[in-house]
Amino acid sequence: MVGVNKLAHELIARIAMSYGFEETEKCVEMVERYVHILKTDNKWGKLVSENVLKQPDLFLEPALGVFSFLSPGGRRKVGDLGSGAGVVGIMVAMLCADWEVSLIEASAKKCAFLAETIGKMGLTNAKVVAGRAEVVDKKDCVDVVISRSLGRISKVAPIVANLLREGGYYIAIKGRDPAREVEESLKDINSAGMSLYRILVPSHYRKLQIEPRSSLVVLKKSNYCEN
Repeated sequence: MVGVNKLAHELIARIAMSYGFEETEKCVEMVERYVHILKTDNKWGKLVSENVLKQPDLFLEPALGVFSFLSPGGRRKVGDLGSGAGVVGIMVAMLCADWEVSLIEASAKKCAFLAETIGKMGLTNAKVVAGRAEVVDKKDCVDVVISRSLGRISKVAPIVANLLREGGYYIAIKGRDPAREVEESLKDINSAGMSLYRILVPSHYRKLQIEPRSSLVVLKKSNYCEN
């Protein structure tokens, strides 16, 4: 199978273990199946760059970092906003079978890829929500929204607020130092009925002595998303 190389395999297993996932081999096996689909299913075109596919840990590892804030246990409704190829949402659905994961995507081609991939991987806890987030039905409101490479927080916060239940969290996967962007976005964050909850560097970097490549900006919603 064309999938994850040995070094990436070991890194993903170590990161998964650092966040409390005990069946690390099963985790890596699922990740390998997903990477295999990305590398070999050419009918969808290049959803992820060739360089990224050569080093899958570069795009998988930041997705695992969300578990530095979210405990893997319990039940949650999670939205992956601007899901694209599903790197974050599919990873979360694979590792947390009790979570309901909505892959929110506007591109019809990407939605078709996501739907087929969910089927191939047997992810019964994941679904595709096709369309722009601004017009997503209120019944699809979630407890947590996650995004990566989606745009400036000032622009995304009002959209996210429409998707979150009261007290829900938005986790934006950002680069190593998002402090300036956050400071410049505070007015828009507050206007959207949200507040800055926390900025953190995923704990696996420290535990595994890896140079940080990403950080998490966490916002909390303080008003209601009516259903």
